[in-house]
Amino acid sequence: MIVQALQAQNFRQFLHLNIQLIPANGVILLVGGNETGKSAIGEAIVFALFGLSDRVGAKTLHQLIRWGQEEAIVQLAFQINDKALLIERTISTAGQMSVVLWDRSTGQVIADAIQQVQTVLQNLLGYGHKVFNQTFYWSQRLTKSSTADLEAIQAMAGVQVYQQVHDLIENDTRTALSKSEQLEKTLQEQAAQLKQRKVDPLRLKWLQETQAELSNSQEQHYALAEQIGEETQHYERRYPLYHQIKRQVSSLHWGAGLLLLLMLILLGGSLSSGFTLWVESLWTGASKLMIWIALLLGISAAVAVFFAYRLANEEMTPLRSKVGLLAQRLYTGYRMMSVSLHELLHPATADWLREKQIAPESADMLMDMQSLAKWSNRVENYAIEPTDLRHLADGLVVNLQQRQQMTAGLLSRANEDIYREQTKAQEAQAIQQQQLERQTVLGAAQTQLQVQIMAQGLLNRAHHQAAVRFNGAINHSTRAYIEAMTGGEYQGVELADDLQLYVIQESNQSRTPFKTLKAEVQREIAMALRLSLAKALALRHGTNQHSLFWDEALLSFTEPLLSQALAHLNTLAHQSTTQLWVSLPQIPENGKDLVLLDCRPDDNVLDIRPIRLGTA
Repeated sequence: MIVQALQAQNFRQFLHLNIQLIPANGVILLVGGNETGKSAIGEAIVFALFGLSDRVGAKTLHQLIRWGQEEAIVQLAFQINDKALLIERTISTAGQMSVVLWDRSTGQVIADAIQQVQTVLQNLLGYGHKVFNQTFYWSQRLTKSSTADLEAIQAMAGVQVYQQVHDLIENDTRTALSKSEQLEKTLQEQAAQLKQRKVDPLRLKWLQETQAELSNSQEQHYALAEQIGEETQHYERRYPLYHQIKRQVSSLHWGAGLLLLLMLILLGGSLSSGFTLWVESLWTGASKLMIWIALLLGISAAVAVFFAYRLANEEMTPLRSKVGLLAQRLYTGYRMMSVSLHELLHPATADWLREKQIAPESADMLMDMQSLAKWSNRVENYAIEPTDLRHLADGLVVNLQQRQQMTAGLLSRANEDIYREQTKAQEAQAIQQQQLERQTVLGAAQTQLQVQIMAQGLLNRAHHQAAVRFNGAINHSTRAYIEAMTGGEYQGVELADDLQLYVIQESNQSRTPFKTLKAEVQREIAMALRLSLAKALALRHGTNQHSLFWDEALLSFTEPLLSQALAHLNTLAHQSTTQLWVSLPQIPENGKDLVLLDCRPDDNVLDIRPIRLGTA
């Protein structure tokens, strides 16, 4: 494809742009300062062909319209072999686009729908916007990038995507490896933490049983002290009543005995005359009276005995039964307070006391309850004075309360041990849960790492194949271009399996990393490769003509290198029928045989024709 004419209205800063009679080959210099429209000319060519721009996105193409205008129009006249074509593309501020493709020789419309035009151009050119940008169009964005030349060569070689994927996989591999190492380290730390905690599931059960027994012992001591105090008060109230009833029973017994004795005396008097006389005189007056009196005395004695029995069973026995409970509790208290807590509790609980270094109570601390043990029977018979019992019971209650307080302190310590053990168990459980989760994550990370390694292997093979294809394609076709651009210092480039680019020196065939070369040499080699690749793409599609646009690609070149590079490019362009647009801020010192387009618009109107420069 060769550009023959370019016209535009309201495009970028141009109110009107008109370039006619453009030469078919050689270097065309676009010369002008900043913001004079050099880049806009290249943008206009790209927009006309593909409806896209390198500086704005597809959704913001309306920004290409000159400020204050409603639409922008670009017309591009170009030739492909013997086909003379004209394309006109319009964009409105609303973002609406239209395009028409004409055959200039017949004036007929070839296509007038966006997709249809793109299909026709794809068939005519043999490539689309992406390949055009990588090979034929050099934007200012690439010019300002320090790695643009290497990236451009990788793109031309078709391995830029491989390099990007390689970088992504390598980064993911490093991330996965780092993550795996961190997870393994964390798992080791957690295993050490579990080992330090030494969680014994049986110990918690033992402590809970100890806690239960201490709690039970505390309750027993407390309840017994309360019960003894309460029963002692009842004893004081029942004591006089019991003895009163006892005296009544005793009086009845004595009365019954006296009545029986009198009855026996009367009967004895009656029997003193002899049995026979007694019988004979039984119904005599005196004897009869005595017998009746004796009978009444016997009945009275029986009544006294009955009431005594009734009082003893109905009044005294319940009182003795109630006081028996007090005697039993006093005896229980004596048994509890006469031995140490170590002996009173279960051996397993005593083991905990020894673990906590709690010594058994000394003999002098234990209550001497021998007297209380001896008096328990006397308590059942209300044989102890209330004041004496009160003194004895108070002493027992005080000791029981002290034991209860001591047990409460031990219970508190047992609760602390249980809390610590439960906390350790919970922490251990949490760590184990975290371990399971991290092991799952570690497994996933290791699987991902294996996938990354496999992907790296597959990509390495793809690297190798791509490098082989690239090296085979450029070994002969680019040699002349590279030698011409570098003054014979270098003769070719070679892409290694790891996608590192090397240049081959003419003198000794040594390989030098591309990125270690001077920026100007890198740019010369990149330009040679672009010229070679553009020619190859054009020839593959059946034409020996092609157009390239390089926006400030030689901006960093200084004289005399700039003039030398332009001379080499002009020679190569004429040899391969290449139309090469090059933008520069000013005319080079030696611009012989170059074509000049002076891009200094007047009132934002640029209407120019090429001028061939003579000898400077």
